[in-house]
Amino acid sequence: MARKHTRKIDNSFNSDYIDVVLSPTKKVVSVKLDVDIIEELDRLWRKLGYNSRSEFIREAILFYMQYVQERLETKRAENTGKLAQQKLPLRELEEVIDDITL
Repeated sequence: MARKHTRKIDNSFNSDYIDVVLSPTKKVVSVKLDVDIIEELDRLWRKLGYNSRSEFIREAILFYMQYVQERLETKRAENTGKLAQQKLPLRELEEVIDDITL
């Protein structure tokens, strides 16, 4: 488990301190998007109740990665079944292997 770092910051409202948790497991990634995509992102994250654009994008990326992984696993299973069921000519076998490995 990653260790979380905390830093004390002076709160300007009173003399107490507040804790700020810095996560060393996250990095900033810069991405350029068309303005209309950003406007739609902003509309969606607010409508769906996310706390920030970053939180929405992070979850969307994780969702898409899971979706792609499931598709790859399904494709592998289908292609493995094809290989087990029949003898394929070398050309078709190469196509199946290419599909499996993407």
